[in-house]
Amino acid sequence: MAACQRDGGDASRSEESYPQIVLSEIFRIGDEAAGDTVVFGGIDGLAVNAAGQLFVGDASSMDISVFSAGGVLIGKFGSRGVAPGEFRDISNVLVGRNDSIYVFDTRQGLSVFAPETWLFQRRFKIVRNDSVGNISNVIGITDMGPITLHSFSIRVNNLDADRFRVAALTSWAGTMVRILARLPDLELLLFVSPEQTPALRFVPFGRRPTFSFSPSGKLYSGWNETIDIAITSVDGEALGAVQKNHVPIPVTTTEFDAIINPSAFGSIHEVKPAYKTFIVDDKDQVWVKGESQGEMPTAEWLILDAAEKVVGRTELPTDLTLEVVRSGRAYGSIEAESVFDPRPVVPTVVAYSVNM
Repeated sequence: MAACQRDGGDASRSEESYPQIVLSEIFRIGDEAAGDTVVFGGIDGLAVNAAGQLFVGDASSMDISVFSAGGVLIGKFGSRGVAPGEFRDISNVLVGRNDSIYVFDTRQGLSVFAPETWLFQRRFKIVRNDSVGNISNVIGITDMGPITLHSFSIRVNNLDADRFRVAALTSWAGTMVRILARLPDLELLLFVSPEQTPALRFVPFGRRPTFSFSPSGKLYSGWNETIDIAITSVDGEALGAVQKNHVPIPVTTTEFDAIINPSAFGSIHEVKPAYKTFIVDDKDQVWVKGESQGEMPTAEWLILDAAEKVVGRTELPTDLTLEVVRSGRAYGSIEAESVFDPRPVVPTVVAYSVNM
């Protein structure tokens, strides 16, 4: 596949002229109706090591399933409990130096497992920092410590407070070293009944922050109002940004009419966010998932490089989100977007070969 363009960048190009990146499905796991023997209660972390082995965390069964590069189950480790190597609330699975496996449990900390035997090695506790709130996830592993996400819980008594989400470098001792990025938290509205019972709802077409730690050791962060994704080193140095102009997608009348009690939100966004999410591959290219138009069954992904050039585009099912792109493969998950998502979705992992 080859493409060329005139000097002047992507601004003069039509969306249709971007090179088409072909993703061919290799395998999928988790669809019981299709005869799969492995069924996930939920997909809470997905990581791939240098050998192409796939690690999938399940916060329902509280274990980690390990699959070969061909998608065959080759083992499991972990279980529900408080003992070393056990979990209470799996949030993410990551691969670190020398293919050690890291599993973050929001209630028990960060556990490390040996790369080949998957035997428990040690557990790190992460200390709460009152200036940035509770730790919500670990998204990267460095020699100095994990990259952690922090935010404050929303409650009746802090409804009007400035809510934000922070990505930070944390030491192996569990204390915060430095803040790397700070963005507004996702747009939620807290409803309080006459009985003072709180209930959270997402603001329709609300904006949210996204953070991704690249295999090369850089933090990418963006607020999805626009495609303007900052790049930061673990030392806190600003390394630039990945940006692209986009044409806003209007909220349709059908979509607006589907909102339950729209007056409760005050004003509702008239256009959708610039993107749903993004990830960074092993070439430091940013894969940006666009918002779908209406009830379209597929969503567009744009692949951007650090020079703000569109490397290519591809289309994937709307309900699939890519988690890892590494060594010519892309791995994604199909799952409800949140506990507030009413769709009946079967948690599924899908692997693709990437033809670029």
